[in-house]
Amino acid sequence: MPAVDVDTALLTIGYGFAQVIIFVVSFFTYMYSVSESMSVSYIVVLTSCEFATTKEEKTLLADSLLGGMVVSGLFIGFLADKYGRKYILRLALIGALGFSSISALMPELYSLSVLRMIVGLFLSGVSSLQVGFLTEFHAPQWRPLVVTLCSQSVSTALIYCPLMTMAIQPHSISVNITSDYHMRGWRFLMMIVQIPGWIALLGICLVPETPHFYMSVRRDQEATEVLKWICRMNRKNLEDLDIFLTEDPRATIISKEGFFRNMLYEMTRLFRKPYVGTFMICLMVHWHGHLVSDYSQHGQLRQPPVVRSR
Repeated sequence: MPAVDVDTALLTIGYGFAQVIIFVVSFFTYMYSVSESMSVSYIVVLTSCEFATTKEEKTLLADSLLGGMVVSGLFIGFLADKYGRKYILRLALIGALGFSSISALMPELYSLSVLRMIVGLFLSGVSSLQVGFLTEFHAPQWRPLVVTLCSQSVSTALIYCPLMTMAIQPHSISVNITSDYHMRGWRFLMMIVQIPGWIALLGICLVPETPHFYMSVRRDQEATEVLKWICRMNRKNLEDLDIFLTEDPRATIISKEGFFRNMLYEMTRLFRKPYVGTFMICLMVHWHGHLVSDYSQHGQLRQPPVVRSR
């Protein structure tokens, strides 16, 4: 067989157990990102008595995670292109899980809000990179289906979080650590919603980097090793398939320019021709879609549940 690109190689190998493993890892990764994001709506309510929060403080806590995600979302894609999807995804999971665990121990509102913002910095990578990680192990004809199926992790998370809350809150759990510090149920809830994330972290450590990334940075041998892993998991032999990969370099990522100059260039590409027009149209369509959805559901712009109820 003549030299082929990665997509053709994946199509030749076929779908098998390797893709199932990647799908499961991506499923739990996305489920964790949704669970972590959703848990704040419960934490805002459950901490209101213990911290005696005002309306403004509730808003601060509710928005802190999103603020961190917005900031890191500007450059997380560049880091994934430069250092690898698996490396950044694993780092993002470690950071999000670690700081989320620490935030569950915070004794007052403002330290909790700061830690939640730091969690958001890492969580942006978790929520965005799993899609690319998933699709780059699949041939183009399988990608729409696997992404659609993986998106069902959102539904799973929307069931998982309320169930965990219903299991914990009615029991009024409180563990006295000191005279003025108590481990109440909401702290245990913050730790329990991390369970999908720990499963995802274990899984991401056991699977290889994507072959597309290796080919994009001219590491052909490593890409071939990934294809061998896929064949081994699918009970095939790469040599029997007679597959040889063709080069697929990306000069924008492996150029000799400085790190920050490259990052600035990649961050601003969508705001330059020929992408800026399409990008702005997509933003407007997305924003108007949310606006129509909010008005149809609530008759008003969506706000955090606690703020709206007040």
